[in-house]
Amino acid sequence: MDNKPNLKYINQEQSLNDEFDLTIILSFLLRNKKIIGFIAIISFLIGCIYSLTLKRVWEGQFQIVLNQRSENSRIINSNLANLLNRSTSNDLKTQVGILNSPSVLMPIYDLVNSKNNSNSEDNLLPFNIWKRSLDVELEKDTSILNIAYRDTNKDLILPVLKNLSSIYQEYSGRKNKVSQQAFKLYLQKQIGVYKKKSSNSIKMAQNYAIDQDLIFLSPKNIDASFVNSNSLETSNLTPLNVSIEEIRVNAANKIRILDSQIKKITELNEKESENIQYIGSTIPALIDQNLPQELQEIEIELVDLRSKYTEDDRSIKTLVERRDLMIELLKERTIKYLKAERLETEALMEASMRPKGILLKYKELIRESSRDELTLINLENDLRLVELEEAKAPDPWQLITQPKIMSNPVAPSRRKIGIIALIYGFLFGSLIAFLKEFKTGKIFYLQSMDKILSVPLIDKISTKGDFENPRKINFLFNFIKNQTAKNISFISIDNNNHSLVERLSYLICEKNKLNKKINCIFSKDELSSSIDSEFVLIFVSLDESNSQEIKDLKFKLNLLNVKLNGYILLN
Repeated sequence: MDNKPNLKYINQEQSLNDEFDLTIILSFLLRNKKIIGFIAIISFLIGCIYSLTLKRVWEGQFQIVLNQRSENSRIINSNLANLLNRSTSNDLKTQVGILNSPSVLMPIYDLVNSKNNSNSEDNLLPFNIWKRSLDVELEKDTSILNIAYRDTNKDLILPVLKNLSSIYQEYSGRKNKVSQQAFKLYLQKQIGVYKKKSSNSIKMAQNYAIDQDLIFLSPKNIDASFVNSNSLETSNLTPLNVSIEEIRVNAANKIRILDSQIKKITELNEKESENIQYIGSTIPALIDQNLPQELQEIEIELVDLRSKYTEDDRSIKTLVERRDLMIELLKERTIKYLKAERLETEALMEASMRPKGILLKYKELIRESSRDELTLINLENDLRLVELEEAKAPDPWQLITQPKIMSNPVAPSRRKIGIIALIYGFLFGSLIAFLKEFKTGKIFYLQSMDKILSVPLIDKISTKGDFENPRKINFLFNFIKNQTAKNISFISIDNNNHSLVERLSYLICEKNKLNKKINCIFSKDELSSSIDSEFVLIFVSLDESNSQEIKDLKFKLNLLNVKLNGYILLN
């Protein structure tokens, strides 16, 4: 029997926990609507009055396109660009940061202070605070810059925007001009350095060539592949650069050929007159003396006589002897000429021979002088292009929209201020109402009552109609009737509920003739002398019961070792 109320309490507690807290909030607001509404309206009126005292803020805007053309793109080759650590593209975010810097905005800041008659340093608006009025923002994924300026002085906005547009356009040209000037000074300095360096390297190569009896090569005649190469091979030079080495090699090869020819001719006999005649025909000096031709004529005449006479003929014998003498003479003369040419070639080879390191050193000097000369030429060409670029007026950043002022003020938003003041007033009023309720200690929610009493809720009874409802009275009658206890106590410490509890006790016991004794207790002081019941119920009502008094009641019941079995809520 005793478990039924507990089960009912558990189910009811779960249903209460599942309810949305919005009902609690709404009931709180309805209970305190007067104080919350009063404070919210006062706050709203104060906010409206405050908004009327604020100066109106006006805004002006314009748009400008940042030019992303890489500076000096036509005048700087890749090597010089790397040397100078120049980037071929501009960082737009960096440019926006520069445009927001004091070095660019300071003239505008001075203009604003002069227009506002802020001559005294104490009245000057700090730059960082003034800068908040200026909004410079890059449009996403574009090079379009949006500039907006706000001020309470409407007449000042348009001059500020026009000056900003002029300064930004001037900055774009000044930046390019400063870059060109810096690069021009760099080129002029390097040209001076390489003029001196090229002159010295050419003099060193020329003096070395004179000292070593070499042919001096001008840097203009040197192949660029040789200049840019680290190899010292002869193939990288022009024929003039290797003429001495070629003379020595050709002379050595020619000496070998001459030695071979002399050996072959020495081994020839009279029967090999054709070979002697062929070798003789290759020597210009012998040709000039007509020796090979005369030998050929004798051979022709000998062939003619042999066709007519026998070998024993005297004319044939005489002609054969003459031919042998001519062969011997041609052979002797050929050997002498070859030996003379060999001596001449030996002398040429000895004259062209140099120590091993001479030519290598000479090649290094030639290559160094050529590099200096080519570098000087490139620097002078770049300087001419810089001067041409400097003479050309740079294109300033292009304005998309002209500076203009918006037709309506952008701040302060009086409606917004009023709404914010109303919200703050509502929150402050709610806080005041909450503190007021907390101070009274009254219980307004069933969840709080359950938490304090920690006993099951038996029933809810409305004081307006449930006392005349037989079903409500019968439920309590049957509930008390089913309890095993003979003595039952009804406790109510709320003064407003005393008569209701007595009437309820009468309806349950006297009217229905319940054979149980119900003792009504209306004060904490009566507990020790009056309570001797085995079953105790407490009657409470929301908005009337005090949490501290209920806690004190529970404490005294615990001291008296009296168990509280449940509570009935009177609405």
